[in-house]
Amino acid sequence: MSRFRFRCRSTGKECDYEVIAKTREEAEEHARAHSQRFHEMQDSTSITDLVNRSLEEVEDYRD
Repeated sequence: MSRFRFRCRSTGKECDYEVIAKTREEAEEHARAHSQRFHEMQDSTSITDLVNRSLEEVEDYRD
């Protein structure tokens, strides 16, 4: 398992979010769900854009 971290910026809010996942793809799914749930983004295109932008800041490191 790897730990992925990203900074989430949407709807005027900013937060750091961390998830433990097997793959980067799984972490991306968690990131999208987080964005939709916690920032109430209904537009899936915006969520994808947000995740794609924030992934540049993702750090993958082993425990």
